[in-house]
Amino acid sequence: MIHPYNPFVPTVHCNYRMFELYDAEGNTIDRWFGGGTDLTPYYLFEEDAIQFHQTYKNVCDGFDPSFYQKFKKVCDDYFVNTHRNNERRGIGGIFYDHKRPSGFPVLSGSKAPSPLERAGEMPFG
Repeated sequence: MIHPYNPFVPTVHCNYRMFELYDAEGNTIDRWFGGGTDLTPYYLFEEDAIQFHQTYKNVCDGFDPSFYQKFKKVCDDYFVNTHRNNERRGIGGIFYDHKRPSGFPVLSGSKAPSPLERAGEMPFG
């Protein structure tokens, strides 16, 4: 997670992890992936929101066209501030859990979302 000094750079939460369980002899008996990414801009640039979501949709679609909508819904439902009248946090993203290795999307190598690329160069203050 980053909380940038420059207000034009959005807060980004990115957490991907792999879990493994072992038996008494040290053999792997289960493994799965979980995690996700969401974006909370302080100043919303619509083209950045579109590009952020399109980047993740493109990567997910390369593995299974149903992944993006499923993972996005989980994220949208998870990041809700119930103490603020069910206000959503940021512009969403993707989130998943208990995904076994076969057929799971690997997001490495995808182009970084433009909000971080462009906003870091914007003057402020």
